[in-house]
Amino acid sequence: MASAPRLAVAQDSRGSIGPFKSQTTQQPIGREFNSAIETIATSTNRDAVNDAATALRNGGLPAINALIRHLEDRRQAPSNYLTRAVSGRVDMSDHCFWLSQDILESHKSKMDASYSPLDKQNLSKWLSDRDGKSLAELRREACIGSFAKIFAFGRDHPDFDIRPPVVSYAERLVELDRAVQDGE
Repeated sequence: MASAPRLAVAQDSRGSIGPFKSQTTQQPIGREFNSAIETIATSTNRDAVNDAATALRNGGLPAINALIRHLEDRRQAPSNYLTRAVSGRVDMSDHCFWLSQDILESHKSKMDASYSPLDKQNLSKWLSDRDGKSLAELRREACIGSFAKIFAFGRDHPDFDIRPPVVSYAERLVELDRAVQDGE
């Protein structure tokens, strides 16, 4: 005859004894994300590098947490599959910043990226100042920060029509407001 399973018990902070609730353990900052970063840093296989970048882009806040730990990583990747630099030296800190930026901001064009309120030097502090916010809230704040850049660009280049990027970011902001309201 099989014995009934025994429930573990534990005392809560008031001294009451009840069923043991296992604490939610945070997974280590995703071995898969650290592995993806290492793939980008060391692989010459285009598919492997692109798959690693896709995994990171889809990884949300846990991926950002892994990526920001490499913002000082001066290793040069053996391939330039992910580079956005026109010229100059690109290292893993650049790749990790760009991937973080992809997670936080969804640029529809290369021009949109020029309105980013984020840069490699301020990303860690920007995130730290917003600790506890959801990914949707962070995306919304990054979007709002882009408006200041758009208006500054328009002020510095009076012949530039700022209406298209303003409309694009306004549409994005509406989407992000919905995401925040839906608790995403």
